[in-house]
Amino acid sequence: RFPLYVIEIDPETGLAIRNSRVLIDTRRTGESDKVQLSNFCILENCEAGTLEIYLSKLDQFSGKHKYDCETWKYTVYLPTDENE
Repeated sequence: RFPLYVIEIDPETGLAIRNSRVLIDTRRTGESDKVQLSNFCILENCEAGTLEIYLSKLDQFSGKHKYDCETWKYTVYLPTDENE
């Protein structure tokens, strides 16, 4: 299950906003073709205006156990009225 995207949702319609898709991560060189960007958690940091995404890269490395993988933290900076 990859790549990982963030897409802005229109609060009135609940639909994705066209051309708002941003690539966060995908399979990288050296990672297994079975890698899964999985078991994620998303936290909103209102003070910093960010989303914090934590996820494990299950089956990341060939020849290793599925859970012998890295866990990543991504920080997504959200637009504000000041920086839109």
